[in-house]
Amino acid sequence: YVNWAQEEVAPEWRTSRHLAALEVQYRAEAKRGDVIVARTQQSMDTLTHGLFAQTSGRELAVVRSTWVDA
Repeated sequence: YVNWAQEEVAPEWRTSRHLAALEVQYRAEAKRGDVIVARTQQSMDTLTHGLFAQTSGRELAVVRSTWVDA
């Protein structure tokens, strides 16, 4: 789940900042064949990624990452 969330972080964000903290809240298992959709919101230096199974809309995880300037 962390990899799916981090794929949504823009390259320019990653090159100008360092990851300072990571929090993962697992909600449900992904099933074989699930297409995973990430929805990302930014608030200051924190990114919150909601990961969902596309077909069912099931929330699989919430990944919150906090970044500091490089």
